[in-house]
Amino acid sequence: MNLSRRSFFALGIALPWVLLTPRQAFAHEKQDHNKELERVLFGTDNYKRTHRNDDPGKAIRALESAIYLCIDQFGGNGTDDLEILRAYGVDGLPKSVEDLEPEGHLSPSLHRSFTHRGWDYNYTIDKANWKLRKTILINTVEAIFNFKSLPTWMVGDDEKCTSFAAFAYYVHVLGDYIEDDSLSKFRGSGSGFKISFAQAHPSDDNPDIFWEIEKHLKVVFKDQINSGLYRQLRRDLRDIARRSRDIVKQPGEINSDERFEEIKLLVSELMALLAGGSSVGSPSYSYANRIKRLLNKEDFFKKVFPQ
Repeated sequence: MNLSRRSFFALGIALPWVLLTPRQAFAHEKQDHNKELERVLFGTDNYKRTHRNDDPGKAIRALESAIYLCIDQFGGNGTDDLEILRAYGVDGLPKSVEDLEPEGHLSPSLHRSFTHRGWDYNYTIDKANWKLRKTILINTVEAIFNFKSLPTWMVGDDEKCTSFAAFAYYVHVLGDYIEDDSLSKFRGSGSGFKISFAQAHPSDDNPDIFWEIEKHLKVVFKDQINSGLYRQLRRDLRDIARRSRDIVKQPGEINSDERFEEIKLLVSELMALLAGGSSVGSPSYSYANRIKRLLNKEDFFKKVFPQ
């Protein structure tokens, strides 16, 4: 296959993530998702082990347990995670993980179809109690960051709480796209369906992952949207989105292994943008971790995770 210069650049972004993340039968292992989240939020994939200002590690452990219960719990698993949240003081928790699978245990090969379709997806067949799962994650984010304690004049911080939870959700979904090692998996065969990575013409009613990430980052960083740091992040996000959407605008969309390889490079480039990553072929160029830098300017975040 002949790759363009842009593809070689994207390949440089992709390689560190390919080497970092082992292949799994159906999805990332829990620890892989946790490492990716920590890399996005803190610039390191071993925050729990090395950082000592998190009491030690309770807040990030609660967040990662809540994300697991929200999106990846299936087969009766997750009791330990539920107990972590109970001990942390999260409100609105179910009595047991069985409440998250009201019609019986979800299978590892199909659970994505009931939890990975998008933060605001309306499930006509809801085998995963999606409303409860979202509530667990939102309530955990509130328990960690205590948005309700902020002054009443700071309007909209309940929205900031929800959008932070949604952004963490999409980091997880992106990790599953990185794991997809075949075109059929990317499309959902044998592993369940996910929100589209790229849509030719996205909208609120028909979003892709770029549309959703930008929407929620705009809320999380609403006080910084005019900063150069945020504008550069948005420019780079839109650039990767444009190149991804150009692929799916072609006749047949992603209908060949060649196009699959092209879109996979962009999946990994998006993760590199969010978490900070360098091109192997161009060592002088790298994506700074702007998410981490923006979060470190937010009072809600730096009070819990001082850097």
